[in-house]
Amino acid sequence: MKPVITLDFDGVICDSLEECLVTAYNAYHRLEGSDHWANSTADIRPEVADSFRRLRHYARNAQEFWVIIHWCITDGGALSQARYDTLTSRYAARLPVFEPIFFESRHILSSADLDRWLGLHRMYPEFCDGWNAVKGQFPVHIVTTKDLVSVQYFNRHWRLGIPDEHLWTKERALVKGEIVQRIAV
Repeated sequence: MKPVITLDFDGVICDSLEECLVTAYNAYHRLEGSDHWANSTADIRPEVADSFRRLRHYARNAQEFWVIIHWCITDGGALSQARYDTLTSRYAARLPVFEPIFFESRHILSSADLDRWLGLHRMYPEFCDGWNAVKGQFPVHIVTTKDLVSVQYFNRHWRLGIPDEHLWTKERALVKGEIVQRIAV
């Protein structure tokens, strides 16, 4: 195996919780036929935002944000892993319908005001310290379920300098473990 660095995006390079909240909120309302639209977390009821922040870790991909935001809007109470899994199964047909609306809502937000959208993300200071210590020593790959356009925005904005062919996004990477193995060979 060759030495490479593979990083996830959300939760490793940056905290995207606020952007996921706003995007999921907007996509949910669009799917439900509502004209509610949030440009920032300030446009979302505090109890919905607080509930989303507590529960976001359950979502494994963009589809599953529907379960989280639906729960936050309609219930907002405590949610166990077992209950979450039950809800994910119950609403399984709705989730693939939600995903393209989620990414379209993200695109609308970023296109309307790129700086405001970028501001919904916070790069971890610890990543900056580590990045400055290792960049240039090994090839770096990003393996994420985030979409390519968003990752390209951040690659440019934060001047990471990672080549596009090293960005393994939702359009290219289906199973993270398999992609990491392929990269390392």
